[in-house]
Amino acid sequence: MASTLRTLIAPLEEIQFLELLRTRSLTLLHAADESRFDGLLSWITLLEVINDIAIPSNDLRVTVNNCAINPELYSIRGKFCSAKLLQLLAQGASVIVSRLDTCVSALRELCSDITAKTLEAAYAGCIVTTGRNGAFNLHYDPQDLIILQLEGSKRWKVYGPPANLPSRRAVKPHPQLDLVFDGIVCRGDLLVLPAGYWHRCENGDGRSLHIGLFIEPPTGCHAFEGLLSRLYSEELFRTPLTRIGDSADMALHEAALKARLKTLVAEMTLSEMLAQYESYRLPDR
Repeated sequence: MASTLRTLIAPLEEIQFLELLRTRSLTLLHAADESRFDGLLSWITLLEVINDIAIPSNDLRVTVNNCAINPELYSIRGKFCSAKLLQLLAQGASVIVSRLDTCVSALRELCSDITAKTLEAAYAGCIVTTGRNGAFNLHYDPQDLIILQLEGSKRWKVYGPPANLPSRRAVKPHPQLDLVFDGIVCRGDLLVLPAGYWHRCENGDGRSLHIGLFIEPPTGCHAFEGLLSRLYSEELFRTPLTRIGDSADMALHEAALKARLKTLVAEMTLSEMLAQYESYRLPDR
């Protein structure tokens, strides 16, 4: 089982893989052994996880024709119903489950090893598709993605140019997107999909199951998110702005805020920013 980064990417060396991440190079690695991801997850295991563990509703979505459907269609009185889900899948639905690393030990161990080797946050989700289309319309992900095809196949169409240094704030597609990759990802294949590349999928015959390993490096934005938590500990930044007093008091408070911020920012170093980065950062929901 591919339980570590080294075994996951073989025959690539770790240094080669890290260079792919650094340069954000779109890469497809075909499987020498199509069973190499067995043990990480299966359709039966996924159903058991969904049934036995209280996965938050915002971590479980079902789509039909690229559109999310009402959770009432696959639940009974707020509780997940596998029979209803199977009926939807028989009609061509897709299931998207986020943060599987929190409840599947094999994925948790793999993500922990990736984080240790890259010093970047890593977490896992999966998509099950039975219809001809994929689960989503054309979109990009702000994280670098490692796609592991466990069952079935998917045709990936990837377009560029990618969004430059993409963030979680969605941007519109470039007006002149060009097809830069059109390939079939089969069982055991691994696709490195860099952040910002626009893509959509077409399902092969039967059911497809793939894992997405999301890798998110720390940025200056993350550093200032960490600074924000520090600001809450100081009375100066917790003072209600609408209750300060007259314009003179407001001016004094504004000056104090700016002066304190300037001092805090000046004291920050890149090494401290990296040290404060949450190594297991939860994605925005």
